[in-house]
Amino acid sequence: MEESTITEEKIRKVYGLNKIALERGQNLAQMVLSWVLRDKRITSVLLGVSKPEQLTDSLKCLAAAPFTDEELKLIEDVLRGY
Repeated sequence: MEESTITEEKIRKVYGLNKIALERGQNLAQMVLSWVLRDKRITSVLLGVSKPEQLTDSLKCLAAAPFTDEELKLIEDVLRGY
């Protein structure tokens, strides 16, 4: 990724999403996987890992509580820049 594509807005969004993830008891990567898997049309997710620990950490998303309506709204608000 070129440095010029990293903007203040994108950084704010990452921080906002990370805050939501931490409040859910997840790291950001786990929350992203949980978010993708919440859609019942998704039947598989490909993970790229370089260490076994990364796979173990990512799989913790399967034990996460479902998203509340409030969490989904917060995520949408962050992504829209509100």
